[in-house]
Amino acid sequence: MRVFVCSARSSICEWPERTDHSAWLQAFEQAVVAQVGADRIAAAASGGDAIVARTCYRLLAEHGLVDPAALVRLGLSNGMDIVLAHKAAESLVRLSADDREALGRLALRSHFGMVRASALRSLLSDGTETHRTLATDMLADPNSWVRLVANSWLERHGIDSGPLFAARLAAPDSAIAVLRACLMGLAETGKRDHVDLVLRMTMHPSARVRSYAFSAWRQLAPGDKDHIAQRVLADESPRVRKAVLTLSRKHGAFVPADVALSLLRERGDVDLMLRYVQSEPWHHLALIAELETASRSDAALRERLRHELIAWIDNSRLHYTRPTDDLRARLAQPDAKADLLALLGGGDARVREIVSQLDSM
Repeated sequence: MRVFVCSARSSICEWPERTDHSAWLQAFEQAVVAQVGADRIAAAASGGDAIVARTCYRLLAEHGLVDPAALVRLGLSNGMDIVLAHKAAESLVRLSADDREALGRLALRSHFGMVRASALRSLLSDGTETHRTLATDMLADPNSWVRLVANSWLERHGIDSGPLFAARLAAPDSAIAVLRACLMGLAETGKRDHVDLVLRMTMHPSARVRSYAFSAWRQLAPGDKDHIAQRVLADESPRVRKAVLTLSRKHGAFVPADVALSLLRERGDVDLMLRYVQSEPWHHLALIAELETASRSDAALRERLRHELIAWIDNSRLHYTRPTDDLRARLAQPDAKADLLALLGGGDARVREIVSQLDSM
């Protein structure tokens, strides 16, 4: 190796020559393989250490220590490492038809969605008629990539997946997980033929199913987003109601604050009431005043209201809108001002600021 030389008097710099060590590394690997043995390397390939397992899997493949089918089975057996399991699933295409069928079915039981998707793609590549049933069954997979592979295969063979999703949704014995997957799958098709069925699913007893049904409805009929948001606000489940924040902030759905607060009062959802009106400062302030009475017996709520009121005051210079006549009348009530001041406490320097804000409405 030549020494690096660079002189200020010369524009020529000599960099060290790079030496190719690949032959030495290969010989070293062969020596390690011969010393350790295929059985021990195979055992380490199914172990819990991901780096060791991947290295051993590569040694098994590159040095031909096991037959291809055994290698794929070994990779699929490692349920801890998605990289290794996915590599094995991608190798299914290089197996014989019988081995691909057997190991592909094994890969479909993997808890990794990408592994199931790769396995399904390999299995469907044979294009036999029996795989129509397989593709139809996999439409109910919880992973979107698996559904995409199944749906694409069906479309290439002239089969509309919409009625297949709808049949699963309408079946009385479908499991909750199947209903959720089919609602997502139906939404992914973008076809509105079964919107009425999706609407019926928004009344399902399971809150999780209703949540996915509302999401599917929005995807299939984005113009209905305001109505969907109002329905979500009226749902009995806090989990479902919380989706209104995404509907409004991400998708532009609009429900007037007074309407939203009225629906949430019926459910006693104080947390969502406060979160929903945070972007409407005067509704937010009026709500804080309204909840002050309830907070007298709820220390956590009182502390939250105090923090939210302080934040409101600190950001008051950003409140460019003026309150409506109704809000102005509500906030002008002596009780409202007294409730807000009670949250601050007499010694808080922000008292003058909130008094000034209320007086200048």
